[in-house]
Amino acid sequence: MRLSVILPAKNEAEGLRRTLPRLREAQPEAELIVVADNSKLGKVSSAYVAPVNRINTLVTDRQADPQILDEIRALGVQVIAT
Repeated sequence: MRLSVILPAKNEAEGLRRTLPRLREAQPEAELIVVADNSKLGKVSSAYVAPVNRINTLVTDRQADPQILDEIRALGVQVIAT
């Protein structure tokens, strides 16, 4: 059985920055799913979270920029736009 962890990205940059590496260390085989609306994608910010390729799946909305989503997919991340 594979562990799946769903992480909301709303106002959680600091928490995700600390949590993602710890989750990867503790559960290297876990599926990490980040839920973030389009306003979080492709932005430069002082609140660095983690490299995109540290997650398995990104769930976002259909208003997300298709080019950004393609770049994320190219890193091996499954993208679900709802």
